Amino acid sequence: FPFPTPKLRVVGHGVDTGFFRPGGTPAPATLVYVARLSAVKHHDTLLRAAQHTPGLRLVIVGGVPAGEGPDYLHGLQRTAEALGISGRVAFAGPQPPEGVRAACQQAALSVNLSPRGLYDKSALEAMACGVPTICSNPAFAPVLGEDAPRLLIPSETDHAALAERIQALLALPEAERAAIGLRLREAVVRTNSLDVLIPRLVSVINTGELAEERE
Repeated sequence: FPFPTPKLRVVGHGVDTGFFRPGGTPAPATLVYVARLSAVKHHDTLLRAAQHTPGLRLVIVGGVPAGEGPDYLHGLQRTAEALGISGRVAFAGPQPPEGVRAACQQAALSVNLSPRGLYDKSALEAMACGVPTICSNPAFAPVLGEDAPRLLIPSETDHAALAERIQALLALPEAERAAIGLRLREAVVRTNSLDVLIPRLVSVINTGELAEERE
């Protein structure tokens, strides 16, 4: 929320961290991106990064928004073909929550390429599943914590930085990647879970302030 106002109260997202949780065995070198198929999500940056990451398999979860045609999807498919990676890209379409959770649980990495001003809940859901998640929006830095240097990229269009982050994370021992995912899950539970959101909402409704701001 980029507009300064004394009315602003940051209550966070209400992620169901009991539902979005680690589970299963992640497939090696698989990256999931959960986002609607719109230009603002910068899927092309991910495709160009994948071109420079041999063996990386992409699972893109999300559908075309209501009222929009298939041109953006077809453009992504043409880009993947032109880059020679179409065989490594799966467009999974829109999924129910169970499908989103399964895609996250089966991925080694996740990514969110929303620009400043878009604090996507889907990125937090992937983190809640224990998946190391690369982000372009610096607003995620507090949740990424000590892992921010390896999980933040300078901008949503920087495919070279994204490729570097992906390659570095995939080169880590599996146990180290799992430790990163666990730290991210703990941060989401602490800052954006339903158990945190509800008391914050009640506090704002009752007093106009967050309880932690009054302490």
